[in-house]
Amino acid sequence: SEVYVYFEIDEMDVPDKTSKLNFPRGLLQVEGEDRKDYIEDLLKGERVDSTRFGVSAYDMKLYRNVKIHNKYSEFDADKKEYFVNMGYFEESPSEFTLHFADLGTYKLKDIQVYSQEMGVVDEKTKVLAENTIHDLVFDRNLISGKIEVPDHRLLFMSIPYSKGWRAYVDGVETEVHQTNVLGLGIELEPGEHEVVFKYFTPYLKEGAIISLIGLIGFIAIMILYNRDRKKSQKE
Repeated sequence: SEVYVYFEIDEMDVPDKTSKLNFPRGLLQVEGEDRKDYIEDLLKGERVDSTRFGVSAYDMKLYRNVKIHNKYSEFDADKKEYFVNMGYFEESPSEFTLHFADLGTYKLKDIQVYSQEMGVVDEKTKVLAENTIHDLVFDRNLISGKIEVPDHRLLFMSIPYSKGWRAYVDGVETEVHQTNVLGLGIELEPGEHEVVFKYFTPYLKEGAIISLIGLIGFIAIMILYNRDRKKSQKE
């Protein structure tokens, strides 16, 4: 079976310590009154951007490390819930231990251990594999294919998410979701569908319009400059 340890961080207060935080990028995370204190603490080397948790079993023979970021970190996503994958076991450990790398005050809640039988996972994977996208076509800035689903489903594509992606189901544009952290996902109703993903570079149209306005302005300035120069030469 595959074993996970779950916990939720309700509160965390870690005293300041020497920071490894990148100054310019970290500074962007702080606003308002906290900004001045942050700069002063950073210059003194007294601002922490993350801490570490450890989960162990079998007298530390099995150990997993978890890095937790706070609001001063460039990687902060206000994450509160954590699933720690402890690995695969024929017989699950009966006891797990949480370790804290830094002295501080921690309030955790809803600590649980999940054991997932792999036979069930294999069975469900086979069911999901029955409804996969096929007849895939890859073209410049475009991916298309066909899929049939028996009920309402979410189609996941392991393509990095970007605001430039647009999705069309049977020719009708549909919302693109950021799925599984980095991928693309769209909702499908029961039936057979033709799915098309198109990529449009964000702000390309706006940038082209600004460039065109700038070019027109430059041409106008050059025309006026040449006209005034000719007048000066005649005089």
